[in-house]
Amino acid sequence: MRSRNNRIAVRITNEDYEKLQEYAKRSFFPKEVLLRYIIAGYPIQEKPTKEAIKFLVAFRSVGSAIGNLCLKYDLKNTPIGEDLEAVKEMMYETDRSLHCTHYVHYDNKLKKQIRKFKKEAIKNGK
Repeated sequence: MRSRNNRIAVRITNEDYEKLQEYAKRSFFPKEVLLRYIIAGYPIQEKPTKEAIKFLVAFRSVGSAIGNLCLKYDLKNTPIGEDLEAVKEMMYETDRSLHCTHYVHYDNKLKKQIRKFKKEAIKNGK
């Protein structure tokens, strides 16, 4: 369980406050979390665009399709199956690095948006 027992009241200028509000608006963090991240030295990440979310959903579905092919046709011990497994592994690592660099923390609104895009892709057969 996390506990934050220490409280610090900080007075800042209007200019600094506006800058903090702008950072909070561009990122998906509340101001308190944003300040903690700045203190810890983490990069401030901006909200992903709709196109980036659509790309991530499509990218993951391709990796999933490759994995399903390997399972459905039992291709694991064949040369093409080994190649597909290697491609799947590379896609997994790419997805992981995308996730780590750009989409570290999902808020609930972003999770709902990703689910919505997935449902639309399934409806459209993509």
